[in-house]
Amino acid sequence: MSNKKELDCTNKKNKFKTDIENVNDFYSFPLSFGDSKKRIDTLSSPSETFYHKAIKKLIQKLITKNNSNITECTTEKYINNRRADVFLKLKNGNNIAIEIQHSVISYNEIKLRTKAYNDLNTFVLWILHSNGKCVGSPKPRKNIFDVRISPAEKFLHRIYGGRVYYVSIDEVNFKISYPYALYFSPSLKYPINIQKDDFQHYFIRNINYVLIPDWRLFCMTSWKNNTSSGFKIARFSDKNFLTILRNDIKKYTSRNFQNKALTKENIHEVLEINYEISKLLVYKCLIRLKKDKEIDIEKKPFKKIYNYLENYN
Repeated sequence: MSNKKELDCTNKKNKFKTDIENVNDFYSFPLSFGDSKKRIDTLSSPSETFYHKAIKKLIQKLITKNNSNITECTTEKYINNRRADVFLKLKNGNNIAIEIQHSVISYNEIKLRTKAYNDLNTFVLWILHSNGKCVGSPKPRKNIFDVRISPAEKFLHRIYGGRVYYVSIDEVNFKISYPYALYFSPSLKYPINIQKDDFQHYFIRNINYVLIPDWRLFCMTSWKNNTSSGFKIARFSDKNFLTILRNDIKKYTSRNFQNKALTKENIHEVLEINYEISKLLVYKCLIRLKKDKEIDIEKKPFKKIYNYLENYN
């Protein structure tokens, strides 16, 4: 039996089903627009693609079913001169604007639009089309080395504390995925600085997929520095990838090595089971775990790891 839930989103011009896929083998979220046979002919307009409209309805349904503190949830809501794809009003008085981005956008435009919403006392959640023109290259739900990211993606990763949210559109099979998060880390093959070709500026990064366990939303203020007081952002309840990786390594070493000091062979095994993840991230987690006295590492392999990180920096 299939563990997927399907939402019938057929209309006169677009006969397809929006496939609400499980985010992994253990998590299933039922979603529908009420009557599974309901047509949404009236939801499309010449100025907006059917896919974009379907994504907004999907996001609206996910959030309203999982956040009891929402008093209003509408699409295409004007807030002064800004129009949010999805607008939420919370019981505590906070407003959230959800922006679903497909077309090319600069990091400066994202910054300006986020600030404009913030000036209207509205928190912002950005979700990017994983195959859209706003990304440096396609962003599937996978761990991949050496991927192009756009300056806009890099900026969002920074203000969202190590994550960027995406939704995938499969136009061949007419499917739309759940939203998901990706974490970026430096490539070990390419420079960390911005690159340029004839068509775009981009960065090269490794990407790691992060599960969004549920659709609760949180409002917060992002990073601050000397030139910025921080941005008011909204995000899902997913954990930072490094936190997840540290916890996984701690559990694995505790279970398999009985809390003994890790040897060179033990560390090689940890790297082997995390073959889809950069050695740099695994080493950072091992050092952090040792510093927090949650694991121990023999002197010689510890020195090798420490020197590797020092040389990289």
